[in-house]
Amino acid sequence: MEPFFDDTIVNDDLLRCLSQRSGKRLQTEKVEAMARAAIDRSAGTMEAFFADIFVNDDLLRYLSQRAPSLKCLHLSACNFTDQCFAEAINCFPQLEELDVTLCLLYGSACEAVGRACPQLKRFRLNELWSISRKEDIGTEALGIASTMPRLQELELIGNNLTNDGLMSILDRCPRLESLDIRECFNIQMDDALKLKCSRIRDLRLPHDPVFFDDTRYWPYYINSGVFDSDIDSEVGTYDDPLDDMGESMSIMFNDDFYV
Repeated sequence: MEPFFDDTIVNDDLLRCLSQRSGKRLQTEKVEAMARAAIDRSAGTMEAFFADIFVNDDLLRYLSQRAPSLKCLHLSACNFTDQCFAEAINCFPQLEELDVTLCLLYGSACEAVGRACPQLKRFRLNELWSISRKEDIGTEALGIASTMPRLQELELIGNNLTNDGLMSILDRCPRLESLDIRECFNIQMDDALKLKCSRIRDLRLPHDPVFFDDTRYWPYYINSGVFDSDIDSEVGTYDDPLDDMGESMSIMFNDDFYV
């Protein structure tokens, strides 16, 4: 699956970048203040917002009130409520890409997203298998199948998705070309499901590995505790990814915001 970030979103003439590297992480309050400044500076033209960890209800609400043109939203390991998310997503009718990783949303959020964002083409809802909510079995799949007919790419790592749920998605999302269901261990790839999946151009199955060299999954690895155990020698030995990241933070003003 190709990264959801589209380089064409960035307007080089408008882009201003602030990069800070430090041995210590910036305090949440400082990062949030910088995010608010970036949102204000965009003056309603922001099209993409990427953030890890620090987004809460207040900041998500702030973004929703000031970024009506948002087309791409990535949130990873953030702490906001389902109610606030459902309210905020209604303010992004132009959204085409949504990535919500390790944010523990209830299954009903998928239906809210689909109804609020009719242009949605790429959706990522990644969880940890060990803490994926049992009560959400079937709810997320139904929400996706019933409200996202334009979907082209879907990523559901660590989801409680079942065969029936996946069949519903495949039946009702005819434009789907890329599907990632790694670590969805309720899925049993029987003959019927294999036949349904045969039309998918880019398919990743429950037991396919999540590659450590893909920076998009670093928050997933860190939160899953995968670095606390030995890594198979065939995969290789990797240092703490935060060392490679250099504790870096980048903010892009006007068209985009990334932390």
